[in-house]
Amino acid sequence: MSNKIRLEAIRHQVAIAGQVKDDQTQQVIPGAVVEIADMPDSFKSKLDLLAGLYGDDWEKRVERPDRTRTRVDGYFY
Repeated sequence: MSNKIRLEAIRHQVAIAGQVKDDQTQQVIPGAVVEIADMPDSFKSKLDLLAGLYGDDWEKRVERPDRTRTRVDGYFY
């Protein structure tokens, strides 16, 4: 009889979406940069790894796992 325990990896997937509007006019804001400001350490570690791979270009990138721009209709996803 074996005393081995089989462990399975657990993966979490999260989707973040929304629409950016001007608070006063309620008009959508296309091209707004949307960035995740607070995140789990595991996600931060992945971003740090990617930053190392991209080097100096990392901060210049708008489309990243933690950053995007709103579309013409003000939505981001």
